[in-house]
Amino acid sequence: MFLRSTQLRKDGKDVWSKNSSNVVTLLRALPSVGSPITEIHSVRPEQNLLSRPARITAWALQALGAAAFLGAGIPKLMGAAPMMQLFDTIGIGQWFRYVTGGIEVGSALLLLIPPAAAFGAILLACTMIGAVLSHVFILHSNPGSPAVLLVLVGAIVWLRRGQIVAQFTARPKAIGRGMRE
Repeated sequence: MFLRSTQLRKDGKDVWSKNSSNVVTLLRALPSVGSPITEIHSVRPEQNLLSRPARITAWALQALGAAAFLGAGIPKLMGAAPMMQLFDTIGIGQWFRYVTGGIEVGSALLLLIPPAAAFGAILLACTMIGAVLSHVFILHSNPGSPAVLLVLVGAIVWLRRGQIVAQFTARPKAIGRGMRE
């Protein structure tokens, strides 16, 4: 109804076509029936390249953040007494300790995986915003530690912003056996 034509060039590249409302739509080649489809997002080099000093800084911050959040998350998951008391004081329940610890440990591991580092940092930033708010409004204590960690993961997000943009703006490529030519 919306597309006028579906074509695939002989070199396998996508064909652009306009629909009736004059919006440009990308037409991708469809694989034959039964062939596996895997979508990968191509990363545009101009969006993801960091200078050498920026790359070294990002990796150093990621390693520091991973160590800090593993050190903070593992005691939550293991049921350390201070963590149990802290989450009793918060009043939501011990299940929230497990969720928070799982997010911290999982995201710390994501910081060490290059394609996922920015998303791990985003998850940790959200967690630290919650921790700062909890310290200020519920625990009535100094939010210094979570605030420092928030700045740390914020710096990682800033340095890896090209990676985030590339993930949301890259065109997916369909790969697999049985592609039409």
